[in-house]
Amino acid sequence: MIKRYRVLAIAAAVLVPLGLTGCGVKNRVSGRVTFEGRPAQWGYVQFTPNLDKGNDGPSVTLKLREDGQFSSAWDRKPMKPGQHKVLVSVVTAAGPTPPTVERRFEVTIPEGGTTDLNFDVKRKRTRRPQDSEMDE
Repeated sequence: MIKRYRVLAIAAAVLVPLGLTGCGVKNRVSGRVTFEGRPAQWGYVQFTPNLDKGNDGPSVTLKLREDGQFSSAWDRKPMKPGQHKVLVSVVTAAGPTPPTVERRFEVTIPEGGTTDLNFDVKRKRTRRPQDSEMDE
């Protein structure tokens, strides 16, 4: 009877830590998105490993919270370290077909992750004809 409990205790001591290692998210990434200086309320951040820089793997899309923050730990998505192309999409107003503004960035995710990514998205200025130089 005592041997049975000893075997169960040893098995639990070995198997429980192995099972818990899958619960953590490797290379956590977090940060904040602002739209014209204010926290973005709706949108997402998509990280795609940059194949041109020798980084491959799956893309990871993280939803924004109302305060503009995002985290791979909240969404339980692991990140691959290395160069990434980043697409930040911000919904600028509510409605049936809400307008969005998208901007592209590039970042390097270090081994172990990073918690200080900040993206400020601004509207593109539209050029007026009088702003551009005309050839004579």
